[in-house]
This record gives sequence, structure tokens and C-alpha cells, in this order.
Amino acid sequence: MGDIGYGRVHWGDHRSHKTTPAPYYRFLAGLTASQSIKRVCEIGTHSGGATRAIHRALGEPSDSRIVTIDVTRESDKHLSGIQNITKIVGDATTEKTFRRTLNAFADRHKIDLLFIDGGHRYVPELLAFSIYTQALSPRLVVIDDINLNEQMRLLWEKVTASRPAALTLDVATLFPDVRKPSVGFGLIALPENDQIPERRYEIPVTSPWKRRIRNAARSVGWLYPR
Repeated sequence: MGDIGYGRVHWGDHRSHKTTPAPYYRFLAGLTASQSIKRVCEIGTHSGGATRAIHRALGEPSDSRIVTIDVTRESDKHLSGIQNITKIVGDATTEKTFRRTLNAFADRHKIDLLFIDGGHRYVPELLAFSIYTQALSPRLVVIDDINLNEQMRLLWEKVTASRPAALTLDVATLFPDVRKPSVGFGLIALPENDQIPERRYEIPVTSPWKRRIRNAARSVGWLYPR
């Protein structure tokens, strides 16, 4: 992992670049390899460091897939050309981005790992957790920064409240070298999703041209706004 840099920092001047990997990259790679993870949805790509760490630990590339979502293009130059990684630019909680993500897993809407490392606010993160755990039925969910602020602590409390303690873990409490306990690194197992059949769902998508025509018609009053 030594050649995978974190990229632009989210602290201090927000402009400096960290060229070394974050410690949790190795944990994500180890989790991927040990749990035979092949299909991953990541929310919050940033510079693509975690994405590349997971990718290196995947099994046979032809049978693996990572779909990663971010509102910026900071990762594009790092992920370009890497087999079986799809980058989607957009807000993960909007319908447009959600549809694009589902279509990226068009063969079957069932994954092994959902990794959430987005904006670190309660409502968007809860929406992302709720939407993508329901739609993609992951076996495992990892949420970064669960102790970073009050909103993230509330999120972690909410998503683990009804789950057996044996199926949830703040990894930082056991391995502070992975993540500082004051920041936290949440892991949730969802064994109930093992029983969900692997099915393919057709997601209707409006073509760009049809969307433009429809919007133009609405702008001049030919169609009721929706």
C-alpha cells in the first residue's frame, strides 16, 4: 500500500497533500481478502486511496467490481484505467446517482461490502446507509469516522441500536493503529442478507435527449412540473 497516497487533507489548510496511505487502507485490504469480497460500493471516494487499497485485495478481477461515488472528480486521475472500478460523480442520496449506481451493478443487485465515508453529517449518511443497504444487500458495512462529531456518533448509535452487539464493532477500540478511537471506524455484519436471492432488476433511465425535451416542454408550460 506504500504507493497509495491519501491525497488532499481534510484538516489544517485543506490544501496540503498526504502522499502516504491512511492506516485504515490496510485494514480494508485485509478485510477484503479475508472475507472473499468481490463486489463493493463506496460512498465518498475523495482521492481514491481506499478504493485502490480495496481493489488490490480483490480476487479474480474479471469477477469483481467496485462502484465508487463522490461529488468531486479528485479521484479521477488516480482511478482512470483501473479495471473493474466505476466512478460516479454525484450526490449518493439523489435519485439520479442512485439509479446510475444500481445500473453499474446491473447483473445483480447484491454486494459484499458497502463502505461509507462521505460528508460526516447525520441525515445524508443515514440516507445513504438506508438506501444502499436496502438496495444492494451487503454482507458487511464499514462506516468511517463514527466518533468524529456528534452527528456521526448519533448515526452510529442509530444504525446499531437494534443489532446484536456481536455483529457490530468499532474497530478503533481494538486496533487504535487502524484508526484513533476519537475518530472511530465502524464495522457491521448483516448475515440476514445472505438469504436474499441474487436478482437482476431493470432500472428505467431517461435518455439525456428525452430529458432535455421534457424539461424544455415544462419550461414553456406544455407539461406540468414534477
